[in-house]
Amino acid sequence: MKNIFTLPLLRILRFYFVCSLGLCLFLGCGDIEDKETEATEPFNSIVTPNLPVDSLQETEPILLRVKSIYKQLTSREMHIPLNWETEKDPVLRAAYTRFLLSRGKIDIPPNWHETTDPILHAEYERAQLIRQFGDIPQVHIRADFHLLSPLGVKTVTRETFIAYFEAQYFLFPNEVNRRALEDAKKPEPIGGLELDKLRKEDPEAWAKRYRAQLIAELGDTPQVKVVADFIRKLELGLPRTDAECHTFLQAYSQMRGLAAKQEFIFPLDEEYAFLEAQDQLKIKVNELTRLRLTQFRKAKAEGIPFHLMDRIDDNA
Repeated sequence: MKNIFTLPLLRILRFYFVCSLGLCLFLGCGDIEDKETEATEPFNSIVTPNLPVDSLQETEPILLRVKSIYKQLTSREMHIPLNWETEKDPVLRAAYTRFLLSRGKIDIPPNWHETTDPILHAEYERAQLIRQFGDIPQVHIRADFHLLSPLGVKTVTRETFIAYFEAQYFLFPNEVNRRALEDAKKPEPIGGLELDKLRKEDPEAWAKRYRAQLIAELGDTPQVKVVADFIRKLELGLPRTDAECHTFLQAYSQMRGLAAKQEFIFPLDEEYAFLEAQDQLKIKVNELTRLRLTQFRKAKAEGIPFHLMDRIDDNA
């Protein structure tokens, strides 16, 4: 059975900023720079638990369709309509945009990273990376990965996921991307359908397994125990005092080594706990964070595993 991974629709860098900002408001840290995702310093996605094979939407055919149309445009077997910008078919829009950019018919906007249209954003990024690195495979692997979600692909194979991080590290060989690649290659310690089933049938047993995983990953420390206990209370619907929320946020920042300018990706259950603790303490957050917490609560109330819930598409 192939390993399948969900594609995050939320732009991870912006979410990191939201959460780190909330933590800094709580801990009294210094200023934080809100850096947009740029070609010179990308941020990475996160490995998520496995999904059933029958949920797979084929990746290659839809990308090949875009490439095929692009080739037909290049050979003049097809022509771009004047109203191409209103085209509803994402495959056609991606091919049209790629062709026009490659021929210099349209320019990459100076503020392309702020583009809210996901198709345009992905193709602007591709063109920018080609300018920076040349027309090499790693550029297209990275750009194709970012194009999948706008094309409607919700899952990818493990091989595709790892290839993305390999391309990231090839293009941007920094410590963050090195660690991300290592994490992408690690087998999922616990997850998938078996864990989802355990969570529904025996939340207490699930909480014990989560605790064991944290200890195995980070060591048997007081901070790990505080975090695991807080997540257990959330899972079982037990009340948490404000003091426990304060203690959790402090322990969590120490456990994960969070800092104001440190790039970090939240595991989903820890992200949910973090947001609940902030909310109970009435820490001021922005609308994206409020929506994110609402989404977690809705999924929990409906019994939907967090890794299967609809992600907020942050085009702000």
